[in-house]
Amino acid sequence: GDHPAVTVGHAITNLAVACWGPTCRLEPVGAAARARWEKEIEWLLLPVQHIVMMRPAVKVLDDGTRVEVMQRLLREDIADALPALRRIDAALFGVLSRFRDGGIEVRWRSNPAP
Repeated sequence: GDHPAVTVGHAITNLAVACWGPTCRLEPVGAAARARWEKEIEWLLLPVQHIVMMRPAVKVLDDGTRVEVMQRLLREDIADALPALRRIDAALFGVLSRFRDGGIEVRWRSNPAP
């Protein structure tokens, strides 16, 4: 079978096509499309949040005894990328919500010939 990361990547691509595929121009994001995106992207990213690596750590018990245990840490690349992905997602919806308020005007112009 496919690697789980590839499967999650395909699922996110399919979700993006389903939510944004019908959009042919810059316009406000409908409440239904945004709700679907937010709900399903959380479902898809949930397994990613549980990809961990084990690292030795020392735990001090109540009686002062020190024991070595394995500590679960989110993988470094995921710990860096996941918050960035969430910030970008929030920024995108912030921009798209301004279309609804009429705060952005888009004008297409052609480049002058050299």
